Amino acid sequence: FFTLDACEDDVPLYLFDPNFGEKVPELVSDYDVPEYFAKDDLFSLMGADRPHYRWLIVGAARSGSSFHKDPNATSAWNAVITGRKKWVMFPPHVNPPGVHPSEDGAHVAAPLSLVEWFSNFYQYAYDG
Repeated sequence: FFTLDACEDDVPLYLFDPNFGEKVPELVSDYDVPEYFAKDDLFSLMGADRPHYRWLIVGAARSGSSFHKDPNATSAWNAVITGRKKWVMFPPHVNPPGVHPSEDGAHVAAPLSLVEWFSNFYQYAYDG
């Protein structure tokens, strides 16, 4: 039997499920969309063509998403159920050290794992 607590990988899995609401509807009823996001949900006008907008994300310690810009330009909000999540954000015109986006921003080359980035570049970025 494997638990996330036992994970010691340098690059642990970070699982995304955009269909959790259909699989376990009780989870969807456990939260409400904050009013700041609910009133400007223009994606709701797209009906069946709406991109995924609810995700259940599960990860062990040291897991996480690589540097990116939201491909759908959505307004997102997150809730951490257990554990901690560290956010590292930069102004749109600033490339994080060690991260190299394509000219149009559609692709990001980051040859480092998140653990390596935090070990080698975080303090530099933090000190600014």
